[in-house]
Amino acid sequence: GSTPQQGGSVTLTSTSGHVILEQGSLVDVSGSEPVTNQVANAAGQPVATIVAGTPGSLSISSSTGLQLDGQIRGSAAIQGQPGGTLSVRQTAGSGLTISEEDARRYMVSGFDALTFSSPVALLFRNGMDMQIGRSLTLDAPLIKGNGSDNVTLSAPWITLTNSGTHLPVTPLA
Repeated sequence: GSTPQQGGSVTLTSTSGHVILEQGSLVDVSGSEPVTNQVANAAGQPVATIVAGTPGSLSISSSTGLQLDGQIRGSAAIQGQPGGTLSVRQTAGSGLTISEEDARRYMVSGFDALTFSSPVALLFRNGMDMQIGRSLTLDAPLIKGNGSDNVTLSAPWITLTNSGTHLPVTPLA
């Protein structure tokens, strides 16, 4: 039978400005469409099995921001497969601002493993209550809400880390 292809990986990097996906653009790391393959069962008899390639990863890194007027996709083709892996990193400025709208857009696009990263801070704008499907990584010396709204993030696997060399500039409350 056919061999399903994995979604692959795409890296978009701007070292001195925004990463801009213009309207009508599409970055798709979804897994391949399902195909039917013959697999031997315990008795050695061929059995039709539906298989598909798993989604890949998309990494977006900019110094000043991200403008997503286009589409991104990292969907699984078969129920039960993991979704794609998305990493968003801002390398300069006052930190990466994350809104509930941003996170929902990423998840609706099929990504269920999210990483948000900044060498300065992750700033959650307004309140949010998010359930990420597979994993969430927050990578910054400071993770901060707006001070008045609740931010609730849950996932089967959550990693809090600081892979940079900066320490938080203000104490955590």
